[in-house]
Amino acid sequence: MDLDSPDTSRTGFGDLDVYLRWNKRMHHRLLMRSININVKVGVVAPTSPKRNINNPASLPFMGDEHMGLYFDFMPEIELKQDCYLGFILGLGVQERRMKKSRIPVGDEQFFYSALVGDLATHPGSTFKFSTYFTLSNFRTLS
Repeated sequence: MDLDSPDTSRTGFGDLDVYLRWNKRMHHRLLMRSININVKVGVVAPTSPKRNINNPASLPFMGDEHMGLYFDFMPEIELKQDCYLGFILGLGVQERRMKKSRIPVGDEQFFYSALVGDLATHPGSTFKFSTYFTLSNFRTLS
């Protein structure tokens, strides 16, 4: 089956992330102290080490050879001095690609399958949404 040892140790760099970022800061608009808008568009290039299919304990770094594109929209509102409300909205898409993989037969796990072949892998897309609230510059009186 050509399997290596059940443990692995590896070092390396992750995928290369190249992006363009646009920022607009507005003071005293819409009854807010400030509004800070960030827009980020980027590409993730697959430069990290890939998963070794002959070692069941091997894990891929980051995208496992998949090129990716992403878009992030991050507005932050300063409601009053040192009181912020922010949002993170984003969409990330990874490309489909053919990769040599182990193909499970029956109920066996794909890590240990003897059958190896090219499979079309489509990681799909990721939507992210998050909110946060920050209170800063607190001081205690003694």
